[in-house]
Amino acid sequence: MLTACNPASNLPPLHPPDFTAEMPTAPPATDAEDVEAPITPQFGGHLNIAMPMPQTLNPLLNSDPALAQVLRLIFEPIVIFDDENLPMPNPAIIESIVFAPSGQSLTIALRDGIFWEDGTPITSSDIAFSINVLRHNAPATAVYRPNVAHITSTNTTGDKMLHINLAAPMWQMMYLLDFPIIPAHYYTGVSTTNLTAARNMHPVGNGAFRFYEYVLANRLELMANDNAPLGRPYIDRITAIVLRDINDADHAFSQGLIDVFVADHSNWGRYRSLGRNLAANLSLQNLDFIAFNHNRTIFAEPLIRQAIANAPDVEAFVQAGFARDAQGILHRQLSPALPSVPLALTIIANEENVQATANAQSLYRNLVNAGVAVTLHILPAEFFAIRLAQFDFDLAVGTVTLDNPSNYDFIRSFGYSASEFGAIQFRMRSAVSYSEFAQTIADLRQYVEENLPFIELNRRGDVLFTTSRLHGDFSTTINDIFRNIENWFLVD
Repeated sequence: MLTACNPASNLPPLHPPDFTAEMPTAPPATDAEDVEAPITPQFGGHLNIAMPMPQTLNPLLNSDPALAQVLRLIFEPIVIFDDENLPMPNPAIIESIVFAPSGQSLTIALRDGIFWEDGTPITSSDIAFSINVLRHNAPATAVYRPNVAHITSTNTTGDKMLHINLAAPMWQMMYLLDFPIIPAHYYTGVSTTNLTAARNMHPVGNGAFRFYEYVLANRLELMANDNAPLGRPYIDRITAIVLRDINDADHAFSQGLIDVFVADHSNWGRYRSLGRNLAANLSLQNLDFIAFNHNRTIFAEPLIRQAIANAPDVEAFVQAGFARDAQGILHRQLSPALPSVPLALTIIANEENVQATANAQSLYRNLVNAGVAVTLHILPAEFFAIRLAQFDFDLAVGTVTLDNPSNYDFIRSFGYSASEFGAIQFRMRSAVSYSEFAQTIADLRQYVEENLPFIELNRRGDVLFTTSRLHGDFSTTINDIFRNIENWFLVD
């Protein structure tokens, strides 16, 4: 067990929640129209959250995205995302981020008067040190290692300015600066291969909370950071309960053992009946799609892709060049490059993806109703992945989580390689200003709408649910569910 070097002597003992206790069911939440008087924020209280089993508590060496969310409580990143999921300098520590006219370098200016939790000033050297750890020392699987792949070098000007040079012009680098920084004075010389080295398990950060204690395979205890850049949070303590399977967080939240849980919006009815609150909608980054196997010659023509998107509209298939007979739409007529054989399609979906399975079944019914011979395979996850890798399908129905709303790179794994699509993606990645970046996003979306390299069915977002005792401004995003936690407070 690792504890703080100088824990405050007047701290009460820290106890994890009793997992054996039977939690009472909270009364149903009141309807939205029942307006309640505002609750005055108050200091104090003990928040419970879930975390996976940590391999390390060094945020730059960590390879678990779920743990990365928890470590955001201790470490501030360079960039955060606003309510529109656009990157912005983190106001807790960053004054500005300015790109050179060429787009191939940028300058980060730090705020004045910001400190690590031990009172040491935060400097530009700390950012440079963090970037170098990610570039040269972090494991290949580290969550944030890909974020620095385009950085070629850094140099500082005084304690407040850091210059970053890029391999190519890239305004999209703003998205990639969403990684935490660590203090050089504390982590210099600490092993990056021994993930459980003492300092890798006893972090010193600059976030709203500071490390207090980690009990192996049991819990992580955090205390409010009096030196937090945005001021001391209202909540005094956080216990992050270690779950051997992070999927058990649903049960823990339902039983009231944790106060915060992120889940699909479809769970709202169940949680509402337990007296839970829907605190915030997160970014709509879960994209439900139908993918074409672009290695199949038949999908080379947008008209055919459009016909499938319009199923069960029979006329769409006729316009795409199919003739119908008594048995339905069977034969290709317009293109001599395609054989005149019955149109028969195989659909695959992952049985563990409930939404994708429902979408695949609906697509199957629509195509059958349109007269298309269809085979549907709902597969275990491992066999679904094998069929995808071997391109053994015609249509694949699934869900992808986008790291930004217009990153359609996933369709390349289905064999799509149109030159115009690639050119737009290149312009997006190499944009040297926000206006140019925004224009390429608009162009990309228009291209997808007109050419249908895949069919976008729906965008779904996860939702932040809380227990009824937690209040405040829940301005959270999918990248950081604890953003703005300094403004959360508890009323027991």
